[in-house]
Amino acid sequence: DLNRHMNNARYLELGYELLPEGFAPTGVRVEYKTAARQGATLHTLCPEDGPRHLVPLNDAAGKAYPVMEFSP
Repeated sequence: DLNRHMNNARYLELGYELLPEGFAPTGVRVEYKTAARQGATLHTLCPEDGPRHLVPLNDAAGKAYPVMEFSP
């Protein structure tokens, strides 16, 4: 956008790319914490929490941009 923020749809695209192969989510919840700006480096961990998958995208210091939850 004009403020050089990452598009919300792009966060979801990245989240889907990080899901385990064969996992087909039927629901998604996104909690936006901070907007990532152009040139930001995103880091992630993909811990599983039972049948759902949490995908946080963080900066190098661990501050969250969005946290996405994909449900089966």
